[in-house]
Amino acid sequence: TATQSIGSFTNSGTVSMIKTGSTTATFTGNVTGGDLIINGSGGTLNLGTARTHTFTGNWTRTAGTLNGGSSLLQIGGSSTATAGFTASTGTVEWNAAGDQTLAVVSYNNLTLSGSGTKTLGAITTIGGNLTLSGTASATTGAILAITGNLVVGTGTTFTTGATNTWTLTVTGTTSVTGTLTLANTGAKTFTGNVTVNPGGVWNETGIAAIGYSGNLQNDGTYTANTGVHTFSTTGNIISGANEVAIPNLTISGTTTNNGTLTVSTALSGASSLTQAVHATLNIGGTSGITTLTA
Repeated sequence: TATQSIGSFTNSGTVSMIKTGSTTATFTGNVTGGDLIINGSGGTLNLGTARTHTFTGNWTRTAGTLNGGSSLLQIGGSSTATAGFTASTGTVEWNAAGDQTLAVVSYNNLTLSGSGTKTLGAITTIGGNLTLSGTASATTGAILAITGNLVVGTGTTFTTGATNTWTLTVTGTTSVTGTLTLANTGAKTFTGNVTVNPGGVWNETGIAAIGYSGNLQNDGTYTANTGVHTFSTTGNIISGANEVAIPNLTISGTTTNNGTLTVSTALSGASSLTQAVHATLNIGGTSGITTLTA
């Protein structure tokens, strides 16, 4: 039939979608299985609305489309898929206690949990949030744009890959309680507020331009490299229990320092930096900023 509704079921073996033509099967209940195979030319498997589907094996796509709906898809294996996935508003969670190779597709929400290395490959688009939990680690393998939030949880590691043309853009907020390593010379852009939480580590191993359009709060360990760091919008706040040390800082949007800020090489910019009461500003090099209010 052209449309088909499939309720909840549990299967320890393979679940296959083999519908062909312009036909759609929709999960209306939660489904548990081993491998997930999409192999129906022209057919679509829709994961449905607000459901949770758990597959302990691999996700294989030969033909047809998997539509994420608004559901959670949990994968315990790996995938070589590079097409045939429509993210919709759903979430895909790679949750194995061990290494996994991810499908190289565009995601909405992407969660990396469990443990081991999660190989991202050439994933370039996450339309929602990227969340790391457990002790998972991942390294970008291409330019990566995250439209939602980046959450680097306790015990996890997220690293930008070594190729210098690979940029990172986070439109939402960035929360670091694990380790975020910014390698390569590609620009890193953070539109939302950035928080390095207690125990969190922000480590720049590459010399790159770092752009902030929100607040920066450091309650953990923040290590900046010598690339130019720019605060570019009105009302930015630098704060936190621990020092923010940035060798080269440019202020192009009005910014307030509420904590301890150290600029060892150059403080510049055509806007204003205001020192809040009890804030500390250490300047070890030149200052060419238009307005400094201490």
